[in-house]
Amino acid sequence: MRRYFLIGLYTLCMGLMAGEGFARGLNARKTALAGAGIGLIGSGQAIQYNPAGLAFMDGWEAYFTFVDREYNRREYIAGVAGNTGIGTFGLSAFNYGFSSSDYTISSGYGVMVADRLAVGATLRLFASGDLKIDYFDLGTYFVTGLRNTIVAAGVENVRRTGFGHVKLRAGLFFDLMSLLEPESLSHYLDLAVDVNDYINDDRGFWTNLGIEYQYRYLLSSYALEIALRGGVQSIYGIGLSDTTWGVGLKFETEGGRGIRVDYAPVTAYPDQHIVSMAFVF
Repeated sequence: MRRYFLIGLYTLCMGLMAGEGFARGLNARKTALAGAGIGLIGSGQAIQYNPAGLAFMDGWEAYFTFVDREYNRREYIAGVAGNTGIGTFGLSAFNYGFSSSDYTISSGYGVMVADRLAVGATLRLFASGDLKIDYFDLGTYFVTGLRNTIVAAGVENVRRTGFGHVKLRAGLFFDLMSLLEPESLSHYLDLAVDVNDYINDDRGFWTNLGIEYQYRYLLSSYALEIALRGGVQSIYGIGLSDTTWGVGLKFETEGGRGIRVDYAPVTAYPDQHIVSMAFVF
């Protein structure tokens, strides 16, 4: 009964979230969750939102994201990450679509420093024409004693010279379904919450709230997972609040190899889309 109550709660939230929004991300899953991503783990794309999440990876992953923007502008993000035994390294490249000289190259590293604690760092080089700026991000994850519950925090956009546009982030990620039914489940209902603040900006802080329902089909030699996502982003101080949605599909073999495909529209603008693919090997 509790399981179906949570599924109904997710359906209601998706209905309330159906609308226009402005939240964007560098991959479709994070965009669909209204930008809530500091607590997400298990993917090499963590280099984009919290490098400490790299430490939870097993094996290797290559990923690619295509973003269709306004004015026929297209963006491309590609990367690879892998666990080497002393931590997980990642490398990502992001082309902004204005020209070949507008890009960001990121390198990241995440490592477990205790049984339930991980830290990570990302160094990013932003280039646009003759302008080149380097930033670094720091992040941490802590897996609490509660089942599938993670607390995360980080700082982004720190420059070697000056503060830049520094953003502080804190977040919480947990599986509502497993909290109520601790036995093994084929259903998952995850909630991701982020709080963000630019320390040198007077706009005030904002929150990202994302909810994700996943159903996992377990077969003899592989698993198929379907995900439905929605989110809402609120900026306090200027009274903005917008929503997002998206879907995902994951195919995984018994050995852990597989492919993920995620989709989300950029709901603030018509006919804009984000598609992400990841190959785990």
